[in-house]
Amino acid sequence: MAFPAVQSSSTGSRTSNSGPFGTAIRVSMPAGVQVGDLLIAHGAGNSNLPTPLTSGWNALTTVGDVNNVKAYWKIADSGDLGATQDWTALAGSANTEAAEIGIVRITGHDPVNPIQQSHFTSSGSGGTTVNDSGITPTPLQCLFLILAAGSNSTAARTTSGYAVANNNPSWAEVFDADSAGSAGSNHTLAALASANQTSSPGNATGNATAVFSGSESNYLVGIVAIAPAITLTAPTQALTSTLIVPAFVRGIVAPIISIISTFIAPAVSTVLKKWSNQSKSTSAWNNQSKTP
Repeated sequence: MAFPAVQSSSTGSRTSNSGPFGTAIRVSMPAGVQVGDLLIAHGAGNSNLPTPLTSGWNALTTVGDVNNVKAYWKIADSGDLGATQDWTALAGSANTEAAEIGIVRITGHDPVNPIQQSHFTSSGSGGTTVNDSGITPTPLQCLFLILAAGSNSTAARTTSGYAVANNNPSWAEVFDADSAGSAGSNHTLAALASANQTSSPGNATGNATAVFSGSESNYLVGIVAIAPAITLTAPTQALTSTLIVPAFVRGIVAPIISIISTFIAPAVSTVLKKWSNQSKSTSAWNNQSKTP
């Protein structure tokens, strides 16, 4: 069994539309991206929702649509190798406002259904300590991600205090990026932390929490469980046993007997055609009489 793990991450930001990429937020792919890797992206725009300009991204949540923060996922393809991607957050005069995007690269995930569960909470009323109601993951050894993003027009923020209410694991911050504007300008924040599941499958995480260093006008916080890739192989087990009889039996040296047995998983067999009783020609076949 391969377990999901964060391998690398990258971030990109825009403080206005006067930068080298105009209104776009340009983000380099995380280092070492290979075809088949899982990519998770999330971020915020001060007044507008960051949207990928390249195909293949799937919305991980829609609850942030009205609050300018959102998360996405995709399986990396050949076009993602060593690439940069442009995102946009456009809506009239908001072209000049800040936006922040973070992308994380994960391996060891289920290649078909990598997102085992996710849940997000967003608000436009501001907050410092933000909570999501959590999830109840099913498989063993999921990778947990807590994503937090927000925006304000006051000052840069940082994120900490990642936790779940039940069986809280040890969280490792993957990135914590602010759009780096000056005080009094528009700011956006994207932060993410990861941890391995420590509770038994089927146990609820309880509230997922992140703490901003100051109140955000809009925010999104959520938790995602990344399902592991499971590879089943037929076991082959060799068992060696030795039976030693008493060395002397009435003055005779008895032999030492060794028994070696090997258990090998059965080979795949092909089901043969079922047997049928063929019809018999009465002219060629005769059922002989039987004497008692």
